[in-house]
Amino acid sequence: MLSVRALRAALTALVALIVAVTLASCGGDSAEPAKPAAGSSSVGALADAFPENTLAYLEATVRPDGELADNAKTIIGKLTGKSPDEVPAYLEKQLDEDSKPGDLSWNDVKKFLGKRAAIGLLSLDGKITNASSGADDLSGAAGFVIEVTDAKAAEAALAKDAKKRDLDGQTYYLDNDTAAAVIGNRVVGASPESAFKTMADAQKASKHLSDSQALKDAAGQVEGDPLFFAFAEAKPLVDRVRELAAPDIQKQLDLALKSYGVDKDLGTYGMTASFAQRSVGFDFFSVGAKVEEQDGDAVELIKGVPADSWLAFGVNGFGKQLSKGLKQIKDLGVVDGQDIAAEIAKVESQLGLNLEQDLFSWMGDVALFARGTTADTVGGAVVVNSTNEAASAKAIKDIGRVAGQAGLTPKPANIGGAEGIAIAAGPVTFTMVQKGDKLVIASNEQSARDALAPSAKLGDSASFKAATEELGGVEPILFVALTAVADLAKSEGDLSAEDKRILETLDSVVVGSTVNGDSQHLKGALLVK
Repeated sequence: MLSVRALRAALTALVALIVAVTLASCGGDSAEPAKPAAGSSSVGALADAFPENTLAYLEATVRPDGELADNAKTIIGKLTGKSPDEVPAYLEKQLDEDSKPGDLSWNDVKKFLGKRAAIGLLSLDGKITNASSGADDLSGAAGFVIEVTDAKAAEAALAKDAKKRDLDGQTYYLDNDTAAAVIGNRVVGASPESAFKTMADAQKASKHLSDSQALKDAAGQVEGDPLFFAFAEAKPLVDRVRELAAPDIQKQLDLALKSYGVDKDLGTYGMTASFAQRSVGFDFFSVGAKVEEQDGDAVELIKGVPADSWLAFGVNGFGKQLSKGLKQIKDLGVVDGQDIAAEIAKVESQLGLNLEQDLFSWMGDVALFARGTTADTVGGAVVVNSTNEAASAKAIKDIGRVAGQAGLTPKPANIGGAEGIAIAAGPVTFTMVQKGDKLVIASNEQSARDALAPSAKLGDSASFKAATEELGGVEPILFVALTAVADLAKSEGDLSAEDKRILETLDSVVVGSTVNGDSQHLKGALLVK
């Protein structure tokens, strides 16, 4: 399974986190523990084997130990319906079933597979002729590195069913167009074969990816020693894509970057993933990019939605973000012969509204919630914190007027002292009411009532508290109670027994965002029961 043919498959496995996780869990069997190479306990340990100008880098711990391995077996066991002790054998069987005739078995591979493996994007080529099929027109070269604990056994695996080649005195093995060699305590390779020289030369170079400031910046954002780490410096990638793009695509790309104000401050982006005791955690981050922290406290709105909500999502300073987005769109100027700003002004004139002044100016923090576990009970609402009560009250009247122009018939509504309108649109009657600085747009009257004054709040529920603890102090902006979603799915669909079992194993998903200086993190966790 670790012939060059299988190494080519391993590249895909490294890109897919779930496969890397699968490999990781097999480290807890009774085989002799893998001896990690020097320095392999730190993030980016294998970056010293890649050229300094590598465009993107991904590293995975394929043989974890200690708490990480225990957590992996526990969670994968719950997802597969196995006990933690059964997980290694179960996954070993899955790996061997996926092997092709002539490949090594996992029992052979684990004798020399080291702790970590990595893949790097060395180059990007092709031509982007249109935006819709751009990715299909690109090709690239990738290098890979795998730590080994037994160089002789690894070389025997590479030699199996492969052609022996020589490059400046370095023996390597070729299977189809993937080349690999054992160099020191690592397997070093590349695909296509022409890229092997790049990787071989990197082993003797004075500078490597590990010396780049981008990698140091990314590694500095990582907590602990994760299962999975990936990063890319944005500007070299964007510049290369721009070089390969047709002139009209270049123009669109430039306009998009300019409109978002990031044409210069692109920064470095990264991701980590790991296992905790009851969750799989993710951290998407940027460093060095233009970051604007949004003032507000949407998390309090999220905590205040009804306790039976299975979805809660919040945005700080929603009106300001809408105003910024509108300005960015207008600043695009003339696109495909159309003056964007003029077209927006035309629509505003037809509606009798100024989007920024009449709608966006008074919108503060926003929260959205959904609840209900059957088609008949599904509902929800948007809760908006108004920064100008008179302006938001006027907006309700303006929206009623526009609805009337569209052929709908808004009716006055009063819910617990909150005043506004109700608009019937097919089977749904939308209710828009305001009380004090809280404006609610709900799918039905009961959701509006509960949004204004819930009998129990989500922030007080045990599920929400347990989920937010997994974020390590980062405030949540998204919460999904998967138990309720599973109930909804079961009521609506003909699920198999296995689908039901997996759904019933999942607890919730939570995501939080934090900004610190020039870095921003989007942290998430998938909890299992």
